[in-house]
Amino acid sequence: MPKILVALDGSLGSEKALTTAVRLAQQNGGPLAAVAVLDCSGDPRVEQLAEGPKGRARRHLDEVLQAAANFARSRGVRLTPLLREGIPPRP
Repeated sequence: MPKILVALDGSLGSEKALTTAVRLAQQNGGPLAAVAVLDCSGDPRVEQLAEGPKGRARRHLDEVLQAAANFARSRGVRLTPLLREGIPPRP
C-alpha cells in the first residue's frame, strides 16, 4: 500500500495535485498526507507578530489544509494535514 504525500500552497496547481492524490488514495487505499510550508525566511522580529505576515500566512495555510481534508473526506479518503515551518524552494 503506497503512501501518498501532496504539497499544498493554495494555488491552482496544488489543487490539481490534491485531486490526483485523492484519486490515487481511493484506488490504492494508501494513507494520504498533505503538507504546507510556512515560509520563515523573513525578518524574525516581524515574524513574531501574531497579526503580521507570518500570522496571516499561517491562517491561510491552515485554511488550505482544512479545505483539503474536507475535500478528501467528502470522497471517502482520510487526509493527514501537516503544517511545517521552513524555507520553501523557489521556482
